Amino acid sequence: MFGIDATFRLIFSIFLFYLLEAVTDGDLRTAYIYCTLLVVLWYISQIIKQNAWTDCCVLSSRIKAALAMLLYAKITKLTLYVMKLSEIGKITNLLSNDLTVIEQRLQSFLNALLFPIVVIGSTTLLIVRLGWPGALGMTIFLLMLPVLNFISKGNGKLLQEINVYKDQRIKTTT
Repeated sequence: MFGIDATFRLIFSIFLFYLLEAVTDGDLRTAYIYCTLLVVLWYISQIIKQNAWTDCCVLSSRIKAALAMLLYAKITKLTLYVMKLSEIGKITNLLSNDLTVIEQRLQSFLNALLFPIVVIGSTTLLIVRLGWPGALGMTIFLLMLPVLNFISKGNGKLLQEINVYKDQRIKTTT
């Protein structure tokens, strides 16, 4: 795995060099091409790396921390009078909970970006190893997508109902 990682780093640095050179020369078309190549290369390297899940967790945690710091910076700029009027403690608590939800869902979102490539790669591998019957597994999975969609919509409705009770709880405790 080290060889693949080192290769991607080398190619990444070469593309970055050409990107910076294109930006310096003012050639935006070439710069966009190299920028796209860098994104695709990063995307592929994340698929290949064994610790992609850990990277997703770290990235979502960093985004949560950055959003929390923005919130803290905004709060520290408020006057005492505005803090009393806006009940800043309640707002901070609600936003903290929302940031936690964002952190948890961002991990799933980042991994969902990899889903099409994983499906194509898995199907290709099954077809190469087992022949055309190997595509049966992916066919069954794809046929189950409407069922999964139905379940997720039901879950969304339940979460909306739960949020109503959470709002009532917050009103009661205040």
